[in-house]
Amino acid sequence: GCPKFDLGCVLSYRGSVPDIIVNYVIVLLNVVPFATTARRWLLVSFFVAFQITLCLFLGCSGVSIVWAAIAGALGAECPPVSFLDAGAIVYYLVSAAPITTLAHLAAVAMGYLCRRLFLRHERRQPYDQLPPDNDKQQKPQPG
Repeated sequence: GCPKFDLGCVLSYRGSVPDIIVNYVIVLLNVVPFATTARRWLLVSFFVAFQITLCLFLGCSGVSIVWAAIAGALGAECPPVSFLDAGAIVYYLVSAAPITTLAHLAAVAMGYLCRRLFLRHERRQPYDQLPPDNDKQQKPQPG
């Protein structure tokens, strides 16, 4: 692991070039199709902040929580998780400690749930944008 509060170590996988390449490429391949609106960039920013905060306090390293969370968010829109993301999870299942796989699966679930909440919020419309023939909704009277 990394010493606590060592951002350089967190973002560099402790110098592991294969981990750097695999994980940053997957982040890029997930961000490009996902982060198409400001609201989605906000969600990506939350995932990045979550990953960095987690690793600074726990002494872990990497960005795999970011790609796994984005994979979950993408899965909320068009399941299932991509072959690339599933392959990376399986790769770490066989090559890393079990806690890594648990963290990836938890991140997928976090991304899925966050995106579902955003989708639910995006479907709500302010009263003024409701169709005019909607008799069941009555505009509240001031006062």
